[in-house]
Amino acid sequence: LTSRKPELVISYSLENMGTQTLVAEQYNHNFFTIDNEYIGENYELELFFPPVFETFHPEKFNRQRSFMPYSKIQDNKIIVLQDVDVDVGIFSIMSGFGNSVSHHHGIIRNKRTRACVDIKGDTRLAGFHFWTDIITFCPEFFIGISVKPGETQNWKRIYTFYEE
Repeated sequence: LTSRKPELVISYSLENMGTQTLVAEQYNHNFFTIDNEYIGENYELELFFPPVFETFHPEKFNRQRSFMPYSKIQDNKIIVLQDVDVDVGIFSIMSGFGNSVSHHHGIIRNKRTRACVDIKGDTRLAGFHFWTDIITFCPEFFIGISVKPGETQNWKRIYTFYEE
């Protein structure tokens, strides 16, 4: 926690003490519920790239056939259109991001309470997934890890909490 700021910084450091290069991806689930409010039309996620729903998995989530009527993309935002049912989850592998570190950024908003969580990373994205169900809202920012023997890779994410 950052002193005297509504901020949480998670810093990572991975040192390769082995003999082979470590190659992987890392992400946080970012399970958020704002003001104990179920996920519904008051939630949105602003992204800093033009997001595209690419893949969804109906076999995992009660045979959901599309993101409608629950969500849509408009003006770089994933907007929840109605309350998410208890037996429904929305999951998508997303595209639209590029090589810019500025794409590793999103703002979760509860439009009713005006509470927000701003998430910023200091590395470029290797992937992005979006998941939500009735109790949690989860933007999942992936980074690529490639650490040669004897080297270290460092990265961080900053979470800032505020009200609009």
